[in-house]
Amino acid sequence: MLSQLTITNFGLIDRIVMDFDEGLNILTGETGAGKSILIDALRIALGDRMNASQVRDPAKACIIEAAFTLDNEEIRALEVLEDFRDDDDPTLIIQRRYMPDGKNKIKINGSPVTVGQLKEIGDYLIDFHGPHDHQRLLSSHFHLSMLDRLINFGTTKQQYQHLYTEYMELEKRIEDLEHLAQASEREIDLLSYQVKELEQVSFKETDYEQLQQEQSKIDNAEKLNLTINELIDLLEGGDTGTSENIRKSFSCMRTLNQIDAGTESLMDSLTQLQELNDQTVSDLKSYAANITYSQEAAEAVNTQMDMYINVLRKYGPTLSDANKYYLESKQKLESIINREHDDAELRKELKTLEKTLATRADEMSQLRKKVARTLIKTVEKELKELGILNARFDIKFERGMYQLQGLDKVVFYISPN
Repeated sequence: MLSQLTITNFGLIDRIVMDFDEGLNILTGETGAGKSILIDALRIALGDRMNASQVRDPAKACIIEAAFTLDNEEIRALEVLEDFRDDDDPTLIIQRRYMPDGKNKIKINGSPVTVGQLKEIGDYLIDFHGPHDHQRLLSSHFHLSMLDRLINFGTTKQQYQHLYTEYMELEKRIEDLEHLAQASEREIDLLSYQVKELEQVSFKETDYEQLQQEQSKIDNAEKLNLTINELIDLLEGGDTGTSENIRKSFSCMRTLNQIDAGTESLMDSLTQLQELNDQTVSDLKSYAANITYSQEAAEAVNTQMDMYINVLRKYGPTLSDANKYYLESKQKLESIINREHDDAELRKELKTLEKTLATRADEMSQLRKKVARTLIKTVEKELKELGILNARFDIKFERGMYQLQGLDKVVFYISPN
């Protein structure tokens, strides 16, 4: 149902926001109060043509926004609304903007759409009744949905639509395999080469980061050695090294302790400092011993890094992008290689599913034909009571292709005399 209508800079209206409740809503007012303008604005929101003469102030944008609450499951299930549905929010917001430069902007739930799409969706949302309006009753496009409103399908229709979705997905997969069957040997060779090239590297970020660190050490091995030797010399070298200075400090510390017993804890701190200094020197020497690389090891690291650079340049820019490309290429290659087996399996699955789908479609058809017979009698009876004695009403059924609503095509026919 229509829950809110917002109109800005349209006709006589500067800005108005109207909220609608469930049930009957009535707008009253004297001639010229603007009732028709509201209807015109709503028509434009649903796809009618808009022109510059309807804009109140040509220097400003004209905005019409209509909010609908899709509380009808049949409406929510429509294919035309598939891209705009939100399972958590039943609200559908249509906005049309007529800009000062004459350009039109149309959005549904924030997504741009064409006037054609808007009209198709709008036909399902509101039925305008008036002496000169083309009503939905005269359009066979809506006859099936009108009939279905009178039918209690139970779970049959829901089961059919679930099966239909699976059926269409299988058809799409079979179609994709048919396209793959046209792949040339050249494409297969290219995919094989790309997969093999990508498999030469690890896609774990930690592995790549570790390799970068290794290369950095190799490239800076000489600088590392000079820096480490300088550090070791500062910590334990000769009479000026930290080790020697700490050793000399013990004599002064013992004198301090003899004078003031309360400073004995400082002796412990000095001892810890000496141990930490010695451990640091030892760790630096161990580190220095491990940064010596053989020519073979250095070449291996550089070769691996070159592979990463090549992969990221061709399939990146990030490792995640390269991994995604690898998975897609591998899947496509496997699909091409296994397409004959997969195609046979999918067609077998499609055939089995189609039998169940046809059964549910037939059940829906029987329910529709049963209700149609009752509806024909009811309509003719009502017409006779209105004095149209020779009126004839009929509902014709045709078998069509599988659609979301079944196999039936329904058309209402009437002869008033």
